[in-house]
Amino acid sequence: MLQGFVLKAGEQGRTTVVQGAVLGKGDIVGTRNDPATVSFSEGTRVELGPKSAIVIGDPAEKAIIQLRGRMFMDVKSRQWHVRIPQPRGLVSVVTRGTVLTTEARDDGMVSIEVTEGNVDVTSGGQTVTVGAGFSIVVDPAAAPPKPQASRGAGKSGGQPVAVYGIDSGVAFAAVIG
Repeated sequence: MLQGFVLKAGEQGRTTVVQGAVLGKGDIVGTRNDPATVSFSEGTRVELGPKSAIVIGDPAEKAIIQLRGRMFMDVKSRQWHVRIPQPRGLVSVVTRGTVLTTEARDDGMVSIEVTEGNVDVTSGGQTVTVGAGFSIVVDPAAAPPKPQASRGAGKSGGQPVAVYGIDSGVAFAAVIG
């Protein structure tokens, strides 16, 4: 059984993640010991690893804030913004039809591995492009280092949990499964 939670924007208290739940801007989706998958209406899929959490961003901006843990993204549309705040600073990832894995590590570093496409990684006021087959470990307080050939860690493999997107200008999300 999926053991995750949703913190609804503007409400107090957690609700247990259930298939069919509706998500919106500002909602937090988190996992405990099991992975979970959020599918967006335009086709993008986000798989959260165990003990991971994201904030659903503005659907018009296609933004996610990764609070903790590991996240696999299969981006189907033109561009998504992933922000990963850490105690020493912020790492920003801009995707372009990409398959990637990001991890907000316990040591305050952020790792990004790209399987398909390219991403722009920004930290410390500098931006580096990371292409398919490469990875990078970023100190949020410093400029990103040169990308290295990746080891192929892959995705989190979560149970389908939610759909989120825009229909007729209205943001919506619904848990699937």
